Amino acid sequence: GKYILNDTLYVCSTIPIVCIMDDGTNDGINVFKENDNKYFIINAGKPFVQLTEDLTSISLESENYVLFDCKSAVCIRTSGFIKYGEDFSRIGICPESYECYNTNQSKEYIIYKNAGKLSLSGTGFTYTIKHGAFEYDTPKDITIGNDYFFAYEEYDYISFRNANIVAFAKNEVNEDFDDIYITTSTNVVGKGAEKCNSNTYYHYVIRNNFIRFDSGPCKNQVDSSPLPDNTETSNENFLTECGKRIITGCTSTKAESTYCYKDDKIYTLDEDGVCTTAEPIEIPFKGDIIIFDFKTKAEADTTDALKNLDSIVLFYCFYNSRGWLNQCKRTFGYVKTDNNRYYRIGADGKNEEVVSGDADTSIGVLNPATFKLNISGIPSPGDKVMDPSTYKLNIENGVDFVSDGNGSSYFVELFNNGIFLSSEDYNTANAVSKTYIVIRTVSNTIFYINFISEDNQQVCSLHLTNSSLVYYGIDDFCMGSFDSIYNCCNDGLCELSVSFVETGKYIVNDDSFYGLYVCNGNPIVCTKDDKNGDEVYVFKVLNNGNKTMIKLIDDLSSVDLESERYQLFDCKSAICTRTSGYIKYGKDFTSIGRCPYDADCTHQVEADNIGFERYSSISHGILKYSGNSFTYTIESGQSKIVTSGNDYFFVKDGYYDYIRFSNPNIVAF
Repeated sequence: GKYILNDTLYVCSTIPIVCIMDDGTNDGINVFKENDNKYFIINAGKPFVQLTEDLTSISLESENYVLFDCKSAVCIRTSGFIKYGEDFSRIGICPESYECYNTNQSKEYIIYKNAGKLSLSGTGFTYTIKHGAFEYDTPKDITIGNDYFFAYEEYDYISFRNANIVAFAKNEVNEDFDDIYITTSTNVVGKGAEKCNSNTYYHYVIRNNFIRFDSGPCKNQVDSSPLPDNTETSNENFLTECGKRIITGCTSTKAESTYCYKDDKIYTLDEDGVCTTAEPIEIPFKGDIIIFDFKTKAEADTTDALKNLDSIVLFYCFYNSRGWLNQCKRTFGYVKTDNNRYYRIGADGKNEEVVSGDADTSIGVLNPATFKLNISGIPSPGDKVMDPSTYKLNIENGVDFVSDGNGSSYFVELFNNGIFLSSEDYNTANAVSKTYIVIRTVSNTIFYINFISEDNQQVCSLHLTNSSLVYYGIDDFCMGSFDSIYNCCNDGLCELSVSFVETGKYIVNDDSFYGLYVCNGNPIVCTKDDKNGDEVYVFKVLNNGNKTMIKLIDDLSSVDLESERYQLFDCKSAICTRTSGYIKYGKDFTSIGRCPYDADCTHQVEADNIGFERYSSISHGILKYSGNSFTYTIESGQSKIVTSGNDYFFVKDGYYDYIRFSNPNIVAF
């Protein structure tokens, strides 16, 4: 078949299997099936994904599928909608950060992107462009056979050439140098529009990942605010990530204009965004926060007042997930020098000194009266363990700078003040739901962790408990069975998992065991349910696929085994383990559910002739549903009826079975 390995598409065939890089035959947006997780270790922490051409045979309920946009064998994960199943009558939504899932076509589904939002309502698709921070224009129809381009400060390119896939194209636009022509009324990308009929087309010019209008004969788009010109180089945009720019084999000898960085090096770009022959600048890697003076191309001197303030940038540096390559990411926040001078290094491009003055208690701001950061959030020491009394500590008085490397992290609500995140990024981050970030104070800096790393692992999710701020990396989270409460994969912006539908009791992956937690509050904090009785409980599996959340269900009358997923867990002292047994559910609790320890519960219509054994290798007793009662049969053939309100204990040949039936609607090991 056709597989993606390390972001490259290969065509694999013959015996023995030989994989050849795709020659462009499979360019475009396609659906890929995720295969067994055991291959993560040799595929840079990612599952093998195989191109799926027959969408009529796929099942989003039992298998994992994702979208990739491929061009010349280079594949980039993307988001959108797919039509699948018999007659392509079902529609799935495919986010960029997790697997596709089925939609309920009576609801509206929205994917927010750079310039607006792509929506599914019923069976039709629309795109609505922004017209301000929280305002949108009239939706425009997205129809089969076309590509679309929309711009508001940033841009989105949508492809619907494949009749069964409408998605954001990542490879259609050359962010370094491109020209896009669209029709004035529909935003459809023009074919052969370079002749530019002024009554028909708009013309967009993209240079060095910035977009602006052409001043030539084509009309400007009248329903958007002016877009930034790439000739402007403020502190905010003169240094960006290299992304897909080519930074090897550089031949340009033009004057330097802007810069980009990748891993631990900074590269010089000319006015066209092409890399020059200038020697790359080394970022002095320390494994933490770096205060970098771009003018001197070296670490800034913080013993006295900061020199070259306009040229100061912050880098958060770490080892990558494989532990052998230095990586740095530009970040923002506050700096304190050794002689107690304080500086704001803002995401809005504004670097300035914070001088002593009247109190400013705005959240996310360094208070000039105390030089403490005003935050409203949850603290956690760097070692991930905090005293419960510390957790309850009132932090309204602010967070201090820490002079050494033993800092603390804080999970805080993101505010729109241009310090840790630009206004544009803030509006995007909060378009769907409230967003939180992790702020760290260490080595006389307070900065935004926009790419969480720990123990040489790239971390993409976390959950909060009353004893820790728990991060999950590739090994712990991405390969695990359970999703975390917050997903932080998008530049450290933490949003509630789509699996978390409401407050309640959840099983949370807590280091080496599965714990029962009560999850509520704002932000959501999970407290271990130590007060809950030891019992076998029914849990609902929320969201399908490899990453799920498990929620305790008290009301079994509302359970529907035909359309939803349920499992049994035995919990003791808030530690839960999968088990097997039967449940009574539905109206009047007249339906019987059969729940194996290694599969979801299913409706049991008649007597169960197979039953359950606690030990798979040694058979000495079987729990069964007889059609009107439950029985336990010892190996010798002696059968006993088990009745509700009791627990049972059986012993044979040194092995025992403990059967719990104290809940009248659950009988299980």
